[in-house]
Amino acid sequence: MGAQQLLLRQQPLRPLVGKGGARQQRPSRLRCRALHIDRRHHLELAWQRQQQQEALLSSIQPSSVAGAVQDITNLPHLERAIEVSGGALCVLALYSRSCGICKDVLADFKELWLDCRRQRARVVFMAHDVLDEFDLPSDVARCYNVRTVPRFLFLVDGAVVRQVGMTDARRAVGGRASVLLRQQEERRLLRSTLWELLVTHAPGARR
Repeated sequence: MGAQQLLLRQQPLRPLVGKGGARQQRPSRLRCRALHIDRRHHLELAWQRQQQQEALLSSIQPSSVAGAVQDITNLPHLERAIEVSGGALCVLALYSRSCGICKDVLADFKELWLDCRRQRARVVFMAHDVLDEFDLPSDVARCYNVRTVPRFLFLVDGAVVRQVGMTDARRAVGGRASVLLRQQEERRLLRSTLWELLVTHAPGARR
């Protein structure tokens, strides 16, 4: 039996008389007589989601968060990644699937992670889609009151010490040349902010 079962009664069609005496069929109407919810099925799904969440959180180790750009799924996942980072500077890239420049910005974000890895900088790079599977703001987006993307949050021990936003080309005002120039300046600001915070909050960035 499925999660929901509807018992419906179809109303009989009633003839309609249109122009010229032509007979038309009235659209049928469906009336709901009963609604059944399979609570056991919903509880099993909730239990499976909880087990998957616990398995995900237990798999997060210091070596895993430093070895690649982490794809953050929800707020507990983010909190766990920050916890195992050991006080390192964390950079969270916030994007959405409908963002015009987010794909290019995330590619630059990965290159920035590669630069930090080559220099052995103690930085944890993370990315998060601010829209969930229902295209609603995620718990991370609500927690940090994110209204525009792409946006980058710099965190130390879970506290936001700086944030940098970028302009979506679809909403930017001005000609194409001025928009591209502004985007280049914003990307330079992202890099300069990262190195500034590394010196301030992680003086021993090179291990």
